[in-house]
Amino acid sequence: MATIELSPGIHDYSLDDFIKEYCITSDSCIGERWCFAEPLNQIYEWANSASASYILIGGSFVSSRENPSDIDLIVVFKKNRNIQKCPESLLIREMCVDIQYLSEEDNSLLDAFIYLLAYSKSGQEKGIARIAVSTSEPAPVIPSLQPALYETVRDVYEGRTQLLPHSRKGIIIPIHGVNTNARWLSYFSLLASNAGWGIAPFVYGREWFTTLVRQGRREQLAEQLRMWLITVRSHYKGPVAIFGHSLGAYIFAKYLEFTNESKESFSGVVLAGSILNTGFDWPKHLDSGRISALYNTYSSRDNWVKKMPDGGPPFFRDPLYGNAGHVGFYQKHNRFLQYRSDILNHVNVFENDEIKRWLDFFEVSLKLHTTTPLVRESINLEHVIKRAT
Repeated sequence: MATIELSPGIHDYSLDDFIKEYCITSDSCIGERWCFAEPLNQIYEWANSASASYILIGGSFVSSRENPSDIDLIVVFKKNRNIQKCPESLLIREMCVDIQYLSEEDNSLLDAFIYLLAYSKSGQEKGIARIAVSTSEPAPVIPSLQPALYETVRDVYEGRTQLLPHSRKGIIIPIHGVNTNARWLSYFSLLASNAGWGIAPFVYGREWFTTLVRQGRREQLAEQLRMWLITVRSHYKGPVAIFGHSLGAYIFAKYLEFTNESKESFSGVVLAGSILNTGFDWPKHLDSGRISALYNTYSSRDNWVKKMPDGGPPFFRDPLYGNAGHVGFYQKHNRFLQYRSDILNHVNVFENDEIKRWLDFFEVSLKLHTTTPLVRESINLEHVIKRAT
């Protein structure tokens, strides 16, 4: 469902209604506008804490354009002395959002900005959305004549320079398995970086199969992953995704157990050849917001994982162990997808088509991650993926 072109005039919306109308355009397809929902929610929360009267939104965002390039947004305060500015620029994907701050006391300047939003360069009337914050007053009136300050405001506003932040989508942290040099990592990194992702692999060296029976060593690896995430975060504050193969899936799950109270969240998690218990409680981590979306690739031909029963063999028991890479996980969730292959095995899972499938999933999970919890809870990822393909 596309957004509607807002009719001329100033229209009152609640925040929730505006987000539903102009951000969440479908319950079965992740649109380009979804990433605006969370920043708009943050802007509203800040405006409320600053005792702003209302927010005006115009331009292409309240049009039928599928992928608006910007948001024309004005925060209006009651008096000049009440005006506050956001403590830092708000970023929406690759775009810097410029917020104008005005007061109702300065009528001439406010009228000029309202007129700027209400008319195109050619004089065509346009719609403006108003979201009341801390006022019960009616919406302002659009001037019938061009205000004296209009041309000055137009020249300044349209001539402003906007700097775009780095266009990296996010960082993927691959975690390799046991007894391997992870030769697949080079090709995986090539495809991921070419798709706009940064790569920060957690490389812990070539572990022998004895690691599977050494609980202390497995706990060390989970702790090392925690420290690596701290290092990554010291350089990068954006979305982080995880790819875990074989023991790598176990290390990530162990990390989740060790850091149960952590606020670190992941935009998407992809598992392949997992040696995790088929009953691992992924819904808990999806519902808590630690993981936005999850994807598991399993194979009936993965004979190596097939040998790992839930809970582990008698001689090295571990409740996290299992053969989810062979039969899949039993837990269900609307943001948890599983893909079964009868062709792949534990080693050749890194085929070109499979990696591309994972990267497509990371794209979808990123859109979910950059929106609000309400949006994430309402989506059925299976329907989204089917529609996208």
